Formats: sequence, C-alpha cells, structure tokens
Amino acid sequence: MDKKTLLGKIFISYSSKDKAFVRKLTKQIESQGYTVWLDEKELIAGDYLPKTIGEAIEKSRVSIVIVSNNSIKSGWVQHEISNAMDRMIKGQMRLIPVLIQDIKLPPELGGLVFADFRESFHDGLTKVLTALDNEASKYDMRRITKEPTFSELIEGILERTFGPTGIGEFLGEYKSLEFRSVTLDETDILYEIVFDYGYKLPINQQWWNEFSEVMVEWGVPYVLLITKSPIGFDVAESLEYEKRRILLLDKITPFVNSDHTSEHTKFIIVDLSELDNLNDCTSLIESAKELIGTLLTKGKD
Repeated sequence: MDKKTLLGKIFISYSSKDKAFVRKLTKQIESQGYTVWLDEKELIAGDYLPKTIGEAIEKSRVSIVIVSNNSIKSGWVQHEISNAMDRMIKGQMRLIPVLIQDIKLPPELGGLVFADFRESFHDGLTKVLTALDNEASKYDMRRITKEPTFSELIEGILERTFGPTGIGEFLGEYKSLEFRSVTLDETDILYEIVFDYGYKLPINQQWWNEFSEVMVEWGVPYVLLITKSPIGFDVAESLEYEKRRILLLDKITPFVNSDHTSEHTKFIIVDLSELDNLNDCTSLIESAKELIGTLLTKGKD
C-alpha cells in the first residue's frame, strides 16, 4: 500500500469565497498521490451538513484550514476548526493552517506553524506537501513497526491498573454521549486521554470548559483525564497531589436529585506533560487510582 493512502482523505476547511484558491491547491495536492475531501465533490442534495462534515473530520488524519478574511468570519469554518482542534489535542489529527492573506491566525490556531501562501504559491505548497509527506511516513512506520501510539500505551496502563476498560453511552431524547471507562469498587470511572501530538500546546480554557460542562451536564460522578499536553486552564480551586502532577477538581451539577441535593462531578487530572518514562506514567496513574479509591470510600461514609 502506498503510504500516502494511509492518510485517507485530507479535509480542507475554507470559505466558499476562497473556492478558486482551494481548487488550485486541491489539484496540486492530488497530483502528488493524496486524496482530498472537498465539500463540492462529496456533498449531495439532501445531506445533513453537520453530520456529514463531522463524520468527514472524524475520519481524517489531516485537516488543512484556509485562513483568510473570509474564513475567519465564517461560522462553519470556526465550527470545523473547533472539531479539528479537539481531534488534534487528542493526538488523532494533524492540523495545517494555510495563510493566504495578511491577517493574524485565529487564537485557536496560535502556536501552530503555518504554510505561507501570501507571496508565493509554490513556497506555500512546498510546506504543505512536506507536512503531508512527514505525516504519511509516520503512519507508514507505525504500520510496519506496529509502534503503539500514546493513547494505546495509556490504554494498556489503564487495563493493567484497573482491569478491562469498557465502552458505554448515555442516551438522551435529543443527544447522546459515548464514553470509555474503567471500574473501581463497582463504580464506573469515565476517562479521556489527551495527546500533545508533538505540539506541546496547553489544553486551553475553552476546551476545558466545554469538556467539563458536558461531563457535569450528564451527571458523571468521576472523570479521569490523562493528558500529555500541558494544563493551560484554571486549576486555582484544585487540590494537588504527587507534586502537582495529579489535580482534583470538584464541580457541582446544575441539577438536583429527588432529595433536592446537588450532585458533584469529580475530575481527577493526571498531568504527564513532563514525563517520558513509561514507568513514571504508570506510577502516576496508579497513584490516581489510589486517590479515586479514597474518594469512593469517603463517598460511602
């Protein structure tokens, strides 16, 4: 298999007003053996846009964002960037900003190296193709050597520490939430693994707000967040353990139960951003398990 096909379809996020540039870029990328997901090729009458585009981003290993005066004003582009950033933070996607006008990158893309097309299409294209070749080589080497990803390594530690992991889903009238979990003392602990994907970008406040609000809204009692990205959100009200590498935050749900008492969601955050040794990561997750066990015991008293 050609390593370029391992990337699947490359998703391009852009404003329709920049379509001429995007068509030219797509043609050049596809001439090098890559495949591009472009809305005008993929969408047909009757498609539900949020679902179709969301699924395309979920399947993509690379997303290219065209940054222009048009795109930064587009609600759709902002939505697509948010989805792509979430996947990038989790180590599931490379995000490549393409700058075509003299404007600042949107704050959410700040810190990412961009391909500059403002003065030379050729120079910008070279940077995009270099990034794609590099990414394709990574996937090719993983396929050949079967090198585990960070998420796979952490999944293994969780299974050795807690036992088998599980998959579940909360079902609501209009929406649902899929999750992964471990079990301790017959209590399900939802967990999320965040990878830095080589960028070393901190988890920002917006990501944390959205993530924690979803957990709180569904009334999840315990959430284990394991992150390779540095913590860039407010932890002022947290309790600190293991030299601040384990944090405990407690949030109150906006709902009350039948006894009219508030429910709490406890977030146990394991910060692996400064650790490279697998044994150190294992030790920290084991300490998190001990903390959760203590919390469960107190909850039963």
